Amino acid sequence: MQTKQKLWISLGLAILLLPASGFSFQAQFGLAPDNSGSLLPSALKSAKKKILMNIYEFESKTIADVLTDQIRAGVSVEILIEGEPVTPISAEESKIIKQIQDAMKKAGGNQNHLYLMTHPEKAIKRRFRWDHAKYLVLDSRAVLVASENFSEGGHPQAGKIGNRGWETLLNSPTLAQQLSDVFHSDADPSQGDITELKPNDPLPLGTGSSQTAAPRPLPALPVGSGEVSQARLITSPNSTQPIAELIQSAQDQGPPPSPQ
Repeated sequence: MQTKQKLWISLGLAILLLPASGFSFQAQFGLAPDNSGSLLPSALKSAKKKILMNIYEFESKTIADVLTDQIRAGVSVEILIEGEPVTPISAEESKIIKQIQDAMKKAGGNQNHLYLMTHPEKAIKRRFRWDHAKYLVLDSRAVLVASENFSEGGHPQAGKIGNRGWETLLNSPTLAQQLSDVFHSDADPSQGDITELKPNDPLPLGTGSSQTAAPRPLPALPVGSGEVSQARLITSPNSTQPIAELIQSAQDQGPPPSPQ
């Protein structure tokens, strides 16, 4: 499935895509619950050197297993997770954090990092209400930006019910650099609202419940692909004005009304 239409993709982290014209780069378009459960793991497996991952809720054992394999293979992995979501970290997410922590410990070295956005002392003010982003940076060459958490509901396996959502994988070193800068700024422990989990640090106790995915009776759509000539990264909390400007730029009035 090819696409060359103008797309606007919106969430706490957003990308504006324009149709290919002249110079272009490759893009893939995932849809939850149809195919996001296959696109994201495939993107992770494509990384050869480094993965940056920022996620609000991380409950997918499938995604965790791919990341664990990549750590074992020597790929550098840095992960930032929201440590105080509106619902508590689930027991499943706590197990996944432990799995990643153990894999990083066995790998040794100092190339892997696991961060929680929290405030270890309540007197320290957080920079954001929540770290609600959901994205990957792969080998400084590609980015994947999603609307859904890395969970069974957000990235279900084929044939399972999940959330309606989307994700876009773009092969763009420019966007990769921009998102890398965002990641390293947000995951900076010196800001006071970031805790880096070291190999033997205690884990957050999981008390919340995780999602389950029931069978879905509808046929799944395939992953889309296309070429993009421009892409603009927009992040909250500074997203209101760019989104308003985009809405104001609309010119197509649509077809005339049908006669009564």
